[in-house]
Amino acid sequence: MYKSSIFIEIYTKYKEFINSHFEYISNYDIQNEISNLKIKYRLDSFDYPYNIEYKLKNIVEEEIKNMAYYNIKKKGISQDEDNEIGYKEQMGEIVASSIFVDIIKQMYLEKRLLKKEFLLHINILETLWAHLGNGFFFDIKNTDWNRLFEYSIDLYYVNPFLHSIIRDELNVLIKATKYLKKQGIIFEIIEGKIILTDESHYLIHSKLEKMIESIGGLNTLLEIFNREIEPRYNPKLDRYLIHRNKSTMGETSGIVRVPYNYLINICGKFWGYGLKVLTAKGIDDIYKEIMQLSSYYLIALGLQGSSIFEDMMVDYKNIPEYISNNIIFENLYIPVQYNPNFVLEVLDNLYRPLFNKTKYKEFTFDEYYKVTSTILKNYKHCSIITLRELISKTRIKRTVLSKILPQISQFKDNINNDFIQMLTPTNLFSKPLVLLDKDVYFLVSPYFCGYSFLTVMHDILKREGVPALNRELGKTLEGYVKKKLEDKNFKYHSGHYSITDLNTKGECDIVLETNDKIIFLEVKKRALPVSFEVGDDVDVLNSLGEGMLHAQKQILNHRVFLQKHGYIKIHEEQNELSPYTVLRWDNRRIISISMCLPEYGFLTNKPISSVFLESLLFATYHAKDPNQEHKLNKVNKLREQIVDLVVELREEDRKEARTVFFDTLFRSLQQFLYALQLSNNIDELIDYLTEEIHVVYGSLDFYTTLL
Repeated sequence: MYKSSIFIEIYTKYKEFINSHFEYISNYDIQNEISNLKIKYRLDSFDYPYNIEYKLKNIVEEEIKNMAYYNIKKKGISQDEDNEIGYKEQMGEIVASSIFVDIIKQMYLEKRLLKKEFLLHINILETLWAHLGNGFFFDIKNTDWNRLFEYSIDLYYVNPFLHSIIRDELNVLIKATKYLKKQGIIFEIIEGKIILTDESHYLIHSKLEKMIESIGGLNTLLEIFNREIEPRYNPKLDRYLIHRNKSTMGETSGIVRVPYNYLINICGKFWGYGLKVLTAKGIDDIYKEIMQLSSYYLIALGLQGSSIFEDMMVDYKNIPEYISNNIIFENLYIPVQYNPNFVLEVLDNLYRPLFNKTKYKEFTFDEYYKVTSTILKNYKHCSIITLRELISKTRIKRTVLSKILPQISQFKDNINNDFIQMLTPTNLFSKPLVLLDKDVYFLVSPYFCGYSFLTVMHDILKREGVPALNRELGKTLEGYVKKKLEDKNFKYHSGHYSITDLNTKGECDIVLETNDKIIFLEVKKRALPVSFEVGDDVDVLNSLGEGMLHAQKQILNHRVFLQKHGYIKIHEEQNELSPYTVLRWDNRRIISISMCLPEYGFLTNKPISSVFLESLLFATYHAKDPNQEHKLNKVNKLREQIVDLVVELREEDRKEARTVFFDTLFRSLQQFLYALQLSNNIDELIDYLTEEIHVVYGSLDFYTTLL
């Protein structure tokens, strides 16, 4: 990403150049200009009597491209050249041609929102961008910018081109910004983006709070579920399909997003039913205003565009900002979902064995499981649950329930107290239930709150001092996945190889194979940090290092060993005398899957995970805050190890970053189980798990690929 000073410098030079020629360009005569350009470019019209403008266009376009210091579209660009480009761009010596898009956006926003006379400036630069595109880099100091802009005007004369897609997306942003301006927000236009002041974020949050409080948090929650979320329920998947709904064809209109999770969390601050004086129409009008204000706010934040191509074309240098934007977007828009059956499966199969090793006496595991099952299976969204009902449904004594319920609930007045704008912490989903009054509880949704039953149990086990809890849970998780495969009669390899060689020894969690594919599946328990919800990209990267990234390093070890030796002898135990199976490569495709217990949100999207992994081959990650730098030590250490391993891959697999990680995926346990349930054989399972390698969906949601 270029520095702000570079943007300002080039933006100012372009604006001043066009201003100095404005009157002449505005009144140009096409025939006269064609004659002038024929002379300027020494073109004889007798040689090109019918396509003189086309020939001029090609000449001018070539002149512009020749001014570029680098052209990464040319064939045979080396890895060293690519690294050099990255370094020089980072140092502010060169700038990518994509800066022209940001200048177009800047001028278009200034034209529409600040009434600047920039139509001609925009048309000329859009023409330049249409003919140039991505992949060109210009030397900031040595480029003759006035000459480049002169060529752009010539191109505009002979072949004007307007980029309507850029304007279409900006028109949505402009409409949102105008609405927010009427609400009193203050903004700046910086590098083609709308930047709201800190006071504006608090103002919008305050307005939404007042409206939600007026009609009641409980009423608002019910309306959000009934009107917005329930229509998205898919019975085949038993899941709400709330996703990015991006376009894959360039179409940007009609994409509307409401920050559901943000609004649900605001509702968590107000547990009343609102003003009694409001009529049904009054409540409906306020609800619609809440939807409009919040959706326009989400648009103005500029966290997410409407086209899938922005995710496929991310520059690795912009990864930290990209991760941060996606974190914030998901926490505003997409509630994390866990199917109730999944929660009960994990609770029973992963946590029961560990609980049974403790001497916990407050209640039995079966009693906790019964309460969890009753709540998740018998209540839908926005349910009031009383102690009397639970006694009746569970047949558990009041004295026992009085010990379980405080563990799985929190009092309404203690919820989201620090939630004063979008980037402040929330705790609504830290416990499954909200205590509204004595013996009266509230369940937001069994799909959104179910995982909290697992975190509560995890906390109990920690307090009970279960030794090496995370490691034990990881082992139990791996065993559970194996059992699920065995239940379907799906064969797999698992165990140790190269046992006596310290340099090459390794352990494969699970290996699946078909006639043409080998799948290395590494299982990790590591969850995303609590700071995920406030957009802390440093903590997220740290968690990735300890979980998914570590798994990818292990799989790279397996790939290297398999390619070098042609086979792996996998022993059941870390003993050469133990039984073994042989995995032969036979030049089959090797697919790498890191799998974690919890959902990892957008990080399991193939386009996003690929860009992140590819960036590791070129960049180290550093925190802006020096006090946070130590958190990235593990990521950067793993990065070094991954780079060393990549060198050992066969040549065709390491030609470029894309080929190294092309067949690499992040998946959650829940995603794996959904795919497994739908599969009749290993081929189908692998197809479900890996379809995103070949097909990009606008939803950027794994679950929609299963339909």
